[in-house]
Amino acid sequence: NRFAVFATPRPRTPVEGPAGPSIDVTIDFTRPDGQRTRPLLVENKRLYVDEHYISVWSPVLRAWCVECPDRELILANVQYDHVVEMLECIHPTYKSVDDQSVHILLPLAYDYQMDGLLHRCECFLVNHNLPFLEKVWIADRYKLNRLLILCLREMRPNSKIDLTGSRYYALSDRVKVLLLERLHGAPAPEEIAEPPLDLEMFQRQSDLFFSAIRAKTGRVYHVNPYYMAAWSNVFQVRSPFVIE
Repeated sequence: NRFAVFATPRPRTPVEGPAGPSIDVTIDFTRPDGQRTRPLLVENKRLYVDEHYISVWSPVLRAWCVECPDRELILANVQYDHVVEMLECIHPTYKSVDDQSVHILLPLAYDYQMDGLLHRCECFLVNHNLPFLEKVWIADRYKLNRLLILCLREMRPNSKIDLTGSRYYALSDRVKVLLLERLHGAPAPEEIAEPPLDLEMFQRQSDLFFSAIRAKTGRVYHVNPYYMAAWSNVFQVRSPFVIE
């Protein structure tokens, strides 16, 4: 199916984004519905998700869906409540990251390669008070380079940092070098190289991004319609043609 977009101006509804007013949106992941039909088995309990939707968030879960098309997915070595927390954060319920959930979400987001959820956790941690080395360790462990740079910028030469504690010893050699250089007066790095943003996946049709949309510039991109429809009521199933 292709989706048609109608550009008629209309008031924004409270659930259209996390930045504006919000209302409680509840999704019962314990029951299947028209969209959420794929069962996840966690601690012998079932949760139901839209496999197209979670495939956009996680290439790991996507690979499992492809490998096991007709079977429930067994998520081992994770807790049921933690998976529910993760699902509530990535769906339009858009549950906030807080000082407790961030420690639940980070390992799940990292293991399932959910870059979008890692970014949300990083944004929370940037403004959250934690002991300095604790925050540096988190940035190092989960490859949160923006958070790491901000921590290094906060340091001053001759800062008092415990170089004998467990948190320091748990750091990678790369980050230990950055800390020691900073302590001896080296400037904080302006940036830490990250892979460039790859838009190629949206420029060619695939089994994940298979519906076409045309931007005002005329360029055509391919998107996952299940993901778009979950977030925006502008998208309606109308036409087998390109979204204009």
